[in-house]
Amino acid sequence: MAEIYRREVAVYDDSFQPDGVEAVGFGLRLKFKKLRHSLMLTVDGPENAANAVTGCIEQGAVAAAATVLASSFLGVGIAGTGAAWDAFLAQFVNCAGNQVHAKIDDHSTWIHWTS
Repeated sequence: MAEIYRREVAVYDDSFQPDGVEAVGFGLRLKFKKLRHSLMLTVDGPENAANAVTGCIEQGAVAAAATVLASSFLGVGIAGTGAAWDAFLAQFVNCAGNQVHAKIDDHSTWIHWTS
């Protein structure tokens, strides 16, 4: 099975924190960081199913389920997506069939900036 579809479904930031002080000329500048979460939907399956998978993702019921999934993620993070993920999978498998495997992952990255 190959990866035939990959898309970022939602993004949110949390864990805003001070990250130090930086000297600038005769003053100081505060440094901060935040944790950026990106919810990635990945689908593995046979190459000949790629167009069908894309069509299913864009289909009304599956797209609506994906929106609810993204909203759940934005509200409480990856841990709170259980029921929304189950609803999405039910709609997706109903459309794409069981020859494909969908998964979601939370990719997190620290973002640093100065004031």
